[in-house]
Amino acid sequence: MTKTQKRKTPLSQLIANMTDGDKDFQNAVTTRTVRAGETIASPEDLGSKLFILMNGRAQLVTQNKEGRRMMMSKLGPGSIFGDGAMFNQDASSPVFAEAMDDCTIWVLPETSARTMTERYPIIGWG
Repeated sequence: MTKTQKRKTPLSQLIANMTDGDKDFQNAVTTRTVRAGETIASPEDLGSKLFILMNGRAQLVTQNKEGRRMMMSKLGPGSIFGDGAMFNQDASSPVFAEAMDDCTIWVLPETSARTMTERYPIIGWG
């Protein structure tokens, strides 16, 4: 690494460091481990919870009436998704989240997501 290059801290680590010791955050968040190929969040979950991908890779996927799947987005550590929890969006979108690798996910319910994004605005930037 040259002097002009800086080592970047992954967003997931920044969030973990920032919230370390915050009892309210620790009480609000649920940590889940999801295996590769498993569903992380249904369309309903994406509309009512906020998800922070702490490690692993995931994808947002939609499926048409014939069952054909289309990947909408690839997600890596630090990705924040399910922002319907912050914006009162409904779950009518057929998008769901699926683990590409074994993943560790932090999950915040809707009421906590709003409070924590006020306290930690970086979470709302995801």
